[in-house]
Amino acid sequence: MTPIRTLSVSNTGWPSLPERRQTLKTYSVETSRVFAPNASIALVGIRGCGKTSLGYIAARALGWRLIEADDEFERMTGLSRAQFLKNTEHNVEEYRKQERQVMESILSENERDAVIVCGIGSIESHGQMLLRKYALNHPVIHIVRETEYVREWLRIPKENNLVQRLEQSDRKHRVCSNFEFYNLFDGGSGPSILHRSISRDEVPGPGQRSPPYAGTLQRTQQDFIRFINLVMGFPDPARQVLGSKISAAAASPVDRIYTYALSVEFSQIDSLNLDITELECGADAVELEIDASDVLGQSVAADSTWITKLSKQFAILRREIAAPIIYHVNRNSFLKIPEECQGWRDEVYLELLHLGLRMGAEFVTVDIDFESTREILRVKGSTEIIGDYLDINPSQQSWDDPGRFGKYKKATQLRCDIVRMSQFASSDEDNIAIRRFNQKLTSLQGVRPPLIAYNVGRLGRASMCSNTILTTVTHPSLRALHGHRHHHALLSMQEASKMTYDLGLLDPLHFCIFGASIQYSLSPAMHNAGYQASGLPHQYKIRQSPSMRDLDTLLNDPSFGGERSLNSMSTEAQAIGAVNTIIPIKSPIDDISRIPKSQSNHIIGWHGDNTDWIGITTCVRRHLSPANIIRPWTSSLVLGAGGMARAAIYALIRLDVSNIFVCNRTISKAEKLAAHFNEVAASFRNTARRPSARNVKHQIMVIKSMGDPWPVEYEQPTIIVSCVPAHSMGSSPAANITLPTTWLQSANGGVMIELAYKPLITPLIAQIEELREIGRPWVPVNGLEVLPEQGIAQFQLLTGRTAPRHCMRAEVLRKYRGEEDQCVKRHAQR
Repeated sequence: MTPIRTLSVSNTGWPSLPERRQTLKTYSVETSRVFAPNASIALVGIRGCGKTSLGYIAARALGWRLIEADDEFERMTGLSRAQFLKNTEHNVEEYRKQERQVMESILSENERDAVIVCGIGSIESHGQMLLRKYALNHPVIHIVRETEYVREWLRIPKENNLVQRLEQSDRKHRVCSNFEFYNLFDGGSGPSILHRSISRDEVPGPGQRSPPYAGTLQRTQQDFIRFINLVMGFPDPARQVLGSKISAAAASPVDRIYTYALSVEFSQIDSLNLDITELECGADAVELEIDASDVLGQSVAADSTWITKLSKQFAILRREIAAPIIYHVNRNSFLKIPEECQGWRDEVYLELLHLGLRMGAEFVTVDIDFESTREILRVKGSTEIIGDYLDINPSQQSWDDPGRFGKYKKATQLRCDIVRMSQFASSDEDNIAIRRFNQKLTSLQGVRPPLIAYNVGRLGRASMCSNTILTTVTHPSLRALHGHRHHHALLSMQEASKMTYDLGLLDPLHFCIFGASIQYSLSPAMHNAGYQASGLPHQYKIRQSPSMRDLDTLLNDPSFGGERSLNSMSTEAQAIGAVNTIIPIKSPIDDISRIPKSQSNHIIGWHGDNTDWIGITTCVRRHLSPANIIRPWTSSLVLGAGGMARAAIYALIRLDVSNIFVCNRTISKAEKLAAHFNEVAASFRNTARRPSARNVKHQIMVIKSMGDPWPVEYEQPTIIVSCVPAHSMGSSPAANITLPTTWLQSANGGVMIELAYKPLITPLIAQIEELREIGRPWVPVNGLEVLPEQGIAQFQLLTGRTAPRHCMRAEVLRKYRGEEDQCVKRHAQR
């Protein structure tokens, strides 16, 4: 359990020892944060924080029971809380006694496979004791929201003493929990939504209406499921989907080379001049830095508004940049604090480290020389610990100092997951000394944690380019902010990447899109924008040809050094029966994630892959509301039977959708497709890595005509993917497909993905929009959203680098609008 400490300051700005003795209070429960895979999860928080909604999301995602204290209270007493209190036969003491019994019941009887939403009993002393005990072997997650937001949501007047009681409740929840999740506002919904809860023994089955979530809380759902997976030590589902061994998205930034961590200071996130979305520049991680000056004059007590602010900023970074977070407390900044306050310095530093673990950071840095490092390693859970060492006054021996080697060995003995070592450079010789240090490390026997090593300051920039993992970088937007501490000395990610090529460590590559009638493809603009944003000197061009023979010529070009045919295909491409990405193989080993895609060593073969299914999968995950989260009875519909339909069916199989219907004008093609993918699904079940996927009974079925009724034995579809071209092709007119209204009767709506984008508003998109206008919770996704998602996956396959998603999506939209404007002008000139 995280210790919660109080920080007060004296008139001089620093705490004095007498004040610390009076105000410092420690709450601690020994817990490793390592849990059984089916250990139940308890959610606590003030009324209006959204814990019921989040509980529902977690229970559905995990396939566990949802246990609510309110329901349990009514089950045990036959009365709601309000009715119980109104009953003149029951006094307050009887009510509290009943609350204690409810807390004991829901925790003791639900040790496994449940998500427990605690009620008001969690703030009573007995409930607190029970939760602290429960936290020894279970995640107890404090759901946080700003009191002011909750007050407005609950319509409590500012002067009402309930506001103070809410704040006191927050403090109590912090000291009985071992994790903290800040629930960001997700437009269209309040923090809690009334719904039929999942009972003790079952989840809602087919035909049972779920809560009115559809169209809301999608981003919250993504945030919380990602958080739950990290807390429980489960694999990231997005990384499982992008499972190719040569995709940047499939591997940790520690397992690839030339990866970057974008440094963001705590004080910068609140700046009115900073657009957080601009920081999503293709960095492989984001490092949130806490400085002593950020804490000075603040409280890190359990009821601290500063902790809530930190929790909120952490959540914003995680949502907007969508990269692993390195939580870094700059211990060197605490050296400015007077020596008499040394005890306070270490206490607050330790407390801040615990906060990083509470918030579920993927990485937390800990000073190698900090005496309580072992304590952090003992309670780290699935968070990876980076043993950090910064030498601010290096000796003349620099990296050749034997003591430097000893620091690495110390971090290894402590069992840090990663080691980061740096010093301020005083000359170019310091950059050469790093190479000697790295060579010396190769002589060490046994397991060696990965090393991040570079010099800091302007003279150290060359060493930052040669460091291969999680090099700290900045962003132009951050340099422009006032009050920055060191961003002027850091390279931007674009600059660091460019220098890697300028120094000859990597070589530029050339890519192309190959095919007939592709002159208007948006892919070159999208990829080239990504290269520019990432500092990659690559080029992506169009190679138009009516014949596949030209592809053979391209692959046989001596300058490519390649083979005539594909040497390998991904499992996904084999299952789909189509390749949309061809990648040069430059290493014979199975896992080539650490071989730079841009080295000009000889190409020994070609690898075929398919990213179309990834684009579809990503859009389904992003837009499917919590009400329609995929369950054993979920139904879906694929329109068409061509290459994209194959990708769509495979995507649905990978998403664990059981019932997949195919509708196509030529029935025989649909039947052939269904037969093929029923075999694929059976094979996938037998080889799936996830136990849940092995239990899914996939059925790919054909609906012969849109005039047929939807099969009554199956749920209405909540996922629809249209793979039919919306424009005329040759002599064939546009399909102009719409669906029978009887196929769109899902009570909670669903998501409809249209792969066509010419025109952007197809008849099917227009039909779904009309349903939204009358209050039906359907979410239409046009082809311009799917295109960059498959392109982002393609970018990562081709380059081995994390894609600058925001930039690539924006370029697709900009390019499309430009072409539309040109088309309008051409028509006007006629």
